[in-house]
Amino acid sequence: MHEPVVLLSWPTPVATLEVSRQLYAYLETPTAYCRRLQLLGGSCSASGALSGHTLLCRDDAYAPESGQCLVYSASSAGEWSFARDAAHYQCEVHVFDPALPTSTPRPEHAAGVQFHRLGLAGRGRSETGAQALTLSELKEKVGHAGRVIDFLRVDVQGDEWGWLERDIEALSDVRQLGMRVYLSLDSLRRHHGLLWKLQALGLRLVYSAADSATGRAWDVEGVDGKVAVVYDLVFINRRRCRATFGCGA
Repeated sequence: MHEPVVLLSWPTPVATLEVSRQLYAYLETPTAYCRRLQLLGGSCSASGALSGHTLLCRDDAYAPESGQCLVYSASSAGEWSFARDAAHYQCEVHVFDPALPTSTPRPEHAAGVQFHRLGLAGRGRSETGAQALTLSELKEKVGHAGRVIDFLRVDVQGDEWGWLERDIEALSDVRQLGMRVYLSLDSLRRHHGLLWKLQALGLRLVYSAADSATGRAWDVEGVDGKVAVVYDLVFINRRRCRATFGCGA
């Protein structure tokens, strides 16, 4: 396979049109290759739209190792199907959700799933008043400082950008990242800069899909056609590849 094409450049282009063009080209074009992508979690709405899911790269160089893997799921939607599926791999699974009502059923009976009423964000408190921490702080809180997270799922409805600004280096110890990103059309330069930093840390995009519920309904100067503002992204960390199996993209 060819070396992945890196679409984002630094420093951030001065021209706003170039920022928009590069950013949307990147979001629409995976820059690395995974031979085996597997769906984890998800539930269908009345309209048939799938939500609460992500894709996991099952290539040997990046796949979680059964019985030894650590999985984090940071969400604010009370969605449990991903955690249940990850637990089937005999992973240690931690779910962080500051908004989940105490009355909501939780699958603690599933082997390896642990729930924490904590949030992942760039500020100290969530909208519900629950404690919101960066990834480094969450790992410290639950006793995982220094451990590699085999898969990190993030759907925090826009708080991902504040967290990344404060703690992006923590992704150096994440082997795979599945993240739903919520774009603000007034903040494309900010999004471009943070995704460039992900790229610089060794994370490569292997899957991208615009959210089917919100679709493509927005115009951005410099980009042809309608664009989306919500994307599901999956990254592999080239620097956390198991070299025994080969690290080609």
